[in-house]
Amino acid sequence: MMGPDQVAERRPKAGIEEVIARWNEAFETSQRNHRGEEGCDVIAMAEALTQCPDAILILNDLI
Repeated sequence: MMGPDQVAERRPKAGIEEVIARWNEAFETSQRNHRGEEGCDVIAMAEALTQCPDAILILNDLI
């Protein structure tokens, strides 16, 4: 069984633009959920953050 670090190494890294786009899409889905339109996609939001080592720092600056 592989640990989380090994799994992350095997997953291709995304560029920051793609990470932000994924985050925004997942965030919009979660907003629609609050209005009762769709389910929240927290998993997609988390996956977007794992695609780029600096994503959390960059998104933190945007929030």
